[in-house]
Amino acid sequence: MANVSHSIVSTISSRLRSITIECVVDNIVPGQEEGNADLLESLGAGLRIGFPAELGPVIVSLLEDGGAKWLLMSEAARTHGRPGAAEAIANLAAELAVCPKLTHNTAQ
Repeated sequence: MANVSHSIVSTISSRLRSITIECVVDNIVPGQEEGNADLLESLGAGLRIGFPAELGPVIVSLLEDGGAKWLLMSEAARTHGRPGAAEAIANLAAELAVCPKLTHNTAQ
């Protein structure tokens, strides 16, 4: 199943990388978010579009030929993603604050 991600405020781009999901992003916030979108594009894990109206045609293009382009983006997202990053950062913050470590329950 394909995941289609579209954000009005693109802070989601860095979050998507942490959970290894390919994405299409529009309305980039100037500054750091431009860098996040550039990174996703350079890794092959995301695409940037200029206007929301472009989303439909871009998705159609990604799903042509059995979704070959989408599958490449998905693989790039998994290859370059850091799914444990949020938990590692939370644990570091807890250590620095002298709090007990947070644990992620994978049994759910």
